[in-house]
Amino acid sequence: MIGEIMKTKLSLAALLAGGMMVATSGSASAADLGGDCCADLEERVATLEATTARKGNRKVSLKISGWVNKAILIWDDGNDSDAYVVDSTYASTRIRFTGGAKINHEWSAGYRIEIETLTDRTFEVSQASDDNGGGERLRIRDSNMFIKSKSLGKLTWGFGSSPTDNLTFSSNVGGFSSITSGAQADFLGNSSFTVNGIRLFLLSGSLQSASFFESSFLTNIVRYDSPTIGGFTISASWGEDDFYDVAIKTTQKFGDFTFKASAGYRVFEGDDTTGSARGIKKEENLLANFGLMHNPTGLFIHGQYSGFEYDTSIAANDPDDTYGWHLQGGIKQRWNSLGKTTLWGGYTEINNGYARATTAQIAAGTDTELSKVQLGLIQEIDAAAMHLYITYEHQEFDISNQAAIDDIDMVLMGGVIKF
Repeated sequence: MIGEIMKTKLSLAALLAGGMMVATSGSASAADLGGDCCADLEERVATLEATTARKGNRKVSLKISGWVNKAILIWDDGNDSDAYVVDSTYASTRIRFTGGAKINHEWSAGYRIEIETLTDRTFEVSQASDDNGGGERLRIRDSNMFIKSKSLGKLTWGFGSSPTDNLTFSSNVGGFSSITSGAQADFLGNSSFTVNGIRLFLLSGSLQSASFFESSFLTNIVRYDSPTIGGFTISASWGEDDFYDVAIKTTQKFGDFTFKASAGYRVFEGDDTTGSARGIKKEENLLANFGLMHNPTGLFIHGQYSGFEYDTSIAANDPDDTYGWHLQGGIKQRWNSLGKTTLWGGYTEINNGYARATTAQIAAGTDTELSKVQLGLIQEIDAAAMHLYITYEHQEFDISNQAAIDDIDMVLMGGVIKF
């Protein structure tokens, strides 16, 4: 009896051992990736450790992103012509560090640091120089932190963008983002190119910003952004030395149409403003933008308005109110396997945009007009997160107390690759 029991136990043990060997053999075959499985795993872990961004703790995330934007600028001012390799002023090459942490189901906190390269920017090259006026250097664009509530909104403090900065991009349904802003109304009108010895940005910019429609402005601020309610968001900020602004944005869909709109108001006053050549004590700026796209066809239209009023301490230096508008239309469709293609055209007009000019250059009461005709193409390459673009611009000038000025033709062609 005992012998039979022992035989049964030995048979079961042999059966279990055989099953384990089969299972182990099958698992080894399934996990075998061309060598010892443990060595392969260790190699992969080492690779991940070598390519992962290091951070100080596991509670706050870290994300690295940005883009490189390089182009060739070809210009002809009627007397001379040339070609330069440049970096876009409005979409300069940059690297961004962002991250955050969840506090609870309602609250979170985070940060943003962004650094741009300033190398031969479109704003600083001119007929006389293809180099960056201040040399190759880096600039901080953002260095701020925030705390956010799902129901109450977001509060940001530090160095960064106010609500009216980049406001026009929020309503451009054609998909022109800041990375391909050669397609925007500002393009090269606000540059160091000269007409009759006057830099162009003196004819097409406000006192505080050389970007007429963007009102680009980076400073130390406290900013609030509301939650999105019914497709609307409201933002406001206060900055050092008496700067403040407010903006409202919306996105709405009606059947086959997408409609976007934004409006903003900002004010500069204080020591930074009164230090101007014209003794300007206060600058007020009103901006409005809209965009409408027919989604099935990709046809779109986009419009912008920007107006400035000034209060000066020297009446004789008081510039006239400045205003300008831009209208563009085009089509965005996928005509090839690379990605969507955008074809567009636009017209811009800026009147009396000479707040930065001295009275020796342009006397108070002088009427100035800068008009621009633009054509462009953007080809998206989805597989490489890349945009290739080419933009043509024809600029004409009229200054009431000066002789006729030659027109300027410019072509900007290049690419952006995001990471």
